[in-house]
Amino acid sequence: MPFEITVKTEPVGRDELQPEHIGSALVDSINDLAERARLHVVEAMPAHIDKPTPYTLRGIGVRRAKGHRRHTGLAEADVLSHQARYLRLQILGGVQVA
Repeated sequence: MPFEITVKTEPVGRDELQPEHIGSALVDSINDLAERARLHVVEAMPAHIDKPTPYTLRGIGVRRAKGHRRHTGLAEADVLSHQARYLRLQILGGVQVA
């Protein structure tokens, strides 16, 4: 009983991991790091601010990195502009004026 086995393989080509995959993984890592930095700042706020309100705790935001082809990614954890107005006195000192 004759039989035949044929093995087909994919042609040798590019690796499955393309540069755009590496770039998006890098952007995801940068965004995750910025989010962890934000959480770290929020966790530390009660030690430095007397009874911070939930509004104050939500005042730390993240500008996420975007995955552009030529841009390696930049993320930033920062105080949001509205909360920064009154937190400025906590950080720099001064007197609240009505």
